[in-house]
Amino acid sequence: MRLPVGPRFVLSAAALVAALATLPRPAAAQEKWYDRLTLSGDFRVRSESFFQEGTPDRTRARIRLRFGVTAPLGDGFTAGLRFATGERGNITSTNVSLGDVFENKAFNLDRAFLAWRPNGTVEITAGKFGLPRWRPSGAIVSELLFDDDLSPEGFHETLTLHSARTGTVRRVALMGEQWVLRESGSGTDSWMVGGQGVVELAVDGRTSLGVGAGYYEFLNGRTLVQARNDNDALLVTNAVRTRSGALVGGGLPLRPAAADPFDRFEQQFQLVHAGAGLRRSGVAGTDLEAYVEWVRNAGADEHRTGVWAGVSLGTARNPGDWAAGLAWARVEQEAVLSMLSYSDLGRGGTNVEGPIVAVSWRPARAITLQAKDHIMTPVREVPGLNARVLHRLQLDARVSF
Repeated sequence: MRLPVGPRFVLSAAALVAALATLPRPAAAQEKWYDRLTLSGDFRVRSESFFQEGTPDRTRARIRLRFGVTAPLGDGFTAGLRFATGERGNITSTNVSLGDVFENKAFNLDRAFLAWRPNGTVEITAGKFGLPRWRPSGAIVSELLFDDDLSPEGFHETLTLHSARTGTVRRVALMGEQWVLRESGSGTDSWMVGGQGVVELAVDGRTSLGVGAGYYEFLNGRTLVQARNDNDALLVTNAVRTRSGALVGGGLPLRPAAADPFDRFEQQFQLVHAGAGLRRSGVAGTDLEAYVEWVRNAGADEHRTGVWAGVSLGTARNPGDWAAGLAWARVEQEAVLSMLSYSDLGRGGTNVEGPIVAVSWRPARAITLQAKDHIMTPVREVPGLNARVLHRLQLDARVSF
């Protein structure tokens, strides 16, 4: 019996599919090396203004471009690179200022590291890497000890003692740091050694708490100030001794004299710190965060304490999200090493205190707009320092990719 055209077509198609199914399948295409790469980066345009009674107002336009790539190498190894804009000698900022007669901008190697994670407990990183320490945060991240743009060089280790998705204790970890600060061909090298312990808790279904404490010591760190003699981008506000033995009291950005350059910091730097951060979800439909961080320089005799506390509402992680934050910082003159600390407090360095306010909005997936004002005054007055309130206002548009 001859079947109609329709059924014959269906049977023929079925027979063809069955025949193809019996043919040997080609091997899966081999993964290319570039398929394993993870690319990331961002571009930011900033308007930054300085307003202080008794001094001329200043507004400058700045840009920042960062581009990074990481690649798994197998057997637990990962390599990473990041390039970023930056002005020569500035270790706490990747911004470059516009307005220098269209001069080309520098693009530098910001990170280059090799990480090894043989299991879920141990991770070791070597090279030049991102700031690895835990710190409490909200809409305004704490930068009490170190500037967020700092890329240390040396070694970092993480030992995860406990990690869980359920229960009260979610994570317990120890972190170790050995940073090469200044290598000397004829003398003793300068290192930073230390670490911290971190515990993260789930208080209930909507509340989480993180606490951390640590210690950072700068070995032979007193001679680090000699780097300022050749690099005017380094911020030095700690007290120093010159080559002749004269004391320069600090409290404001210092400049070495050509005839009597800097020789050593007056104080040592042995930083003891502790911090805590609390997050509560479902508050006004978003997250409420509160945090505090404290530091004391055990190597200094006076002016040695710093505090950073903040509260924020919102996250600005998804399109349409917003976040608002308020923080208060007080960094006494010898509390931290000024060359590595947050460079946007006042005119940079230590001996500053005051509030920081920030508002962020994410109008699209990859775009974030932010306004941030640092309202700073000196902790103590020193000769040559304008003690009036200084506003450092930053208006940012950032594109992430």
